[in-house]
Amino acid sequence: MEKCRFPIAEVLTILSDSPAILKEDLESIELRFQYSYFRMGIQNNSDMTQAKIFKYSLDHLRCRHLILERLGLYAAPNNRGHFAMKNPSLSRLIEGSQRRWLRPAWKSM
Repeated sequence: MEKCRFPIAEVLTILSDSPAILKEDLESIELRFQYSYFRMGIQNNSDMTQAKIFKYSLDHLRCRHLILERLGLYAAPNNRGHFAMKNPSLSRLIEGSQRRWLRPAWKSM
């Protein structure tokens, strides 16, 4: 968490939301952070904490992100970190059951 620069309060929130993270290797945790930071353009660590990305696997995060990206409902940031469109919130992207998530409700975001 020191490499990712999370404040202590957010680290405590992460640990209380997903205590299983203590059993994971640091590389898998860092990969989730790097994917959401660099590939998805989530620059705010508190957004990651609120969305509870460390509760889910990298595959879960990546699959949902790529589906939305391929549907044209999620835009990757350009070289300057700007987005071409307003993306759905990170918590909306990764939380929820598969059935609820696959509903065509993404247009209402």
